Amino acid sequence: MYKMLTDSADTGEDLHLASAVALAGIANSMRKNGQLENYAKYNDALVSLLQNAEKGVEKVTYLRALGNVADENNVEIVVPYKDDENFEVRQSVAAALRNTQTKKSTQIVLELAGDDDSIVQNESLLALKDYDMDTDNLKKLQGLLEKDSLKSFNYGSMFNVLSKNYKSKGETHDKTRELLMMMLDKEKLGAGLRYKIRNMIGE
Repeated sequence: MYKMLTDSADTGEDLHLASAVALAGIANSMRKNGQLENYAKYNDALVSLLQNAEKGVEKVTYLRALGNVADENNVEIVVPYKDDENFEVRQSVAAALRNTQTKKSTQIVLELAGDDDSIVQNESLLALKDYDMDTDNLKKLQGLLEKDSLKSFNYGSMFNVLSKNYKSKGETHDKTRELLMMMLDKEKLGAGLRYKIRNMIGE
């Protein structure tokens, strides 16, 4: 399978891309089991493929493959693709960072949550749901609500991010409650979601 990944001339494109995804999972297991030499070989191959990719479908596949590797050392490799003109590539950046929260990845995913494309927004909010959010991070989400940047069907994903943080204590809880109250002021908020928020905060 490693040969399929590194020798693309001998395989069809679909099989080659599928091999990348499968090998990312294997690489992740190697890293967790301490097989670092073999892990490095597979990870370096995926990084090289991403950096040499030209087609959008290739970038998407290799970004998501690196996301499956879930190594925070790959965050800086992924970051340059956040400004790609292809929305699916930007979406895949958010997906790739979902399992590797660092200060940098948090910054990038929050930035992508304000993307003009609704699908990129949604993928970013799905990633943030798995992140631990502090007050400064929540203030950046507050900016999206203040600017009315969120597409209407992404309010559900925003709610999922906030509902997790509502269980926190102190300033994080208070800021989360403030954001939930801001959501209630949005006319485009659906009735079902409005009920969930009111039920959660006791309004």
